[in-house]
Amino acid sequence: MGSLENPTIFWLLPVAIVSIALILVIKKGLKSLYWFTFLLIPFSLEYTLPGTDAVISFPVEGLTLFISLYFFYKIIQSKVAFEVLLNPIVIIVILDIAWLLVTSILSSDPVVSGKRVAMRINFYIVAFFIPYLASKEKKWLIKPLFLYVIGLVPVVFLVLFKHAKYDFLAKFSYVICRPYYDEHTVYGAAIAFSIPIAILLLWAKSQHGKKWISQTFLFMVIFALFVGLVYAFSRAAWVSLLLGAFVFVLLQLKIKPKIYVIGLLILAIGAYIGKNKINEYLSANTAVSNTGAIYEHATSVTNIQSDASNLERINRWVCAYRMFQDRPLTGFGPGTYQFQYANYQTTEYKTRISTLEGNRGNAHSEYLMYLSETGLPGFIIFILLVLTTCYLGIQNSIRTNGPIRQINNFVLFALVTYFLHGVFNSFIDQDKIALPVFAAMACIASIHQYHQKGIENGD
Repeated sequence: MGSLENPTIFWLLPVAIVSIALILVIKKGLKSLYWFTFLLIPFSLEYTLPGTDAVISFPVEGLTLFISLYFFYKIIQSKVAFEVLLNPIVIIVILDIAWLLVTSILSSDPVVSGKRVAMRINFYIVAFFIPYLASKEKKWLIKPLFLYVIGLVPVVFLVLFKHAKYDFLAKFSYVICRPYYDEHTVYGAAIAFSIPIAILLLWAKSQHGKKWISQTFLFMVIFALFVGLVYAFSRAAWVSLLLGAFVFVLLQLKIKPKIYVIGLLILAIGAYIGKNKINEYLSANTAVSNTGAIYEHATSVTNIQSDASNLERINRWVCAYRMFQDRPLTGFGPGTYQFQYANYQTTEYKTRISTLEGNRGNAHSEYLMYLSETGLPGFIIFILLVLTTCYLGIQNSIRTNGPIRQINNFVLFALVTYFLHGVFNSFIDQDKIALPVFAAMACIASIHQYHQKGIENGD
């Protein structure tokens, strides 16, 4: 499988990419480089810096750093209206950055945390603040996301082509997406996020009366993304897309925020009342992942008795919680979970696939990762970011009409897939997910700030 994971021809791409980037800067200016960067995200490859153990995603992390530095230069030269920063999502993002800085100083490993926070700030600047501040021009609302999806499509085709050589067997899904994506869960999350954006692109083309040829091509693209999602064998991605689609339907019906809250409360109460029945069902489920059968792979998501993947996920969750108990206020510091969790494993929860090496481990939950690495304040800030983004997205859907409303609804659909997937996996520190997710958050914030032109219907 070595040649499958790191085909030599793919490692020649960065040379061509850097050459194109330089030509764009010279001929078209930095705005073209910005668009080009989003197109490149799915193609970016990991390199280990010579003489160090530091890994960078090249060339995207380098390009985003350059763009961030230029952004700071322009901000110093110009003035930003203070009221623009009063958007609820913007305020919470600033709080998140501030607390990440605090926890990195108090970290169990300040060097690791400092690097992680620097990269997070870089991602926030490029994918959130730049499109948010520029999005009075409507093309900035969605263009970064469109370009990300366009870049992902050829990667999906390449992965499907490679996977076909192995008869689409599940056991190859873990590494078949390399070198572009580390493993199948982040690859599946990227596809699940991209499908609503691709459908939005098709809807936009149909609204503008584009030729049937372009619409047929987009149908083929969407079909390929669905096929790619199926053969990513990521159960969390499948579930998140289905639940995201359900939320999208509710958005189209203009359901008010309080109805969502009531619905969630009813579900929580129902789950509590029927907890014994639920436990019986979970105990009876013997389906396991990686058998090669798609149906069994899907139904194994609720097997917490014998499925090694699910049991290891629970092990990581327990470790994250026990880490939080030791350092409840500030956590162990951003980026430190993988170096600390081994000490918090117990015989009760360890599995046959557990490791003490801390090799690229994470909490298998965006939320518990925040809890263990940044303590209760960081966890609350992240929860507020998720809930506020959803709340404003629902408000936008009620208060706007026409194309802006559909942009909002599809983008929130995409974000919901990530928010739900985040229960089971953690990708927010990877450019492959962080950049499109932050750009989607910027879109929701921008519509709330600049583009609410519909009828005020209340909350």
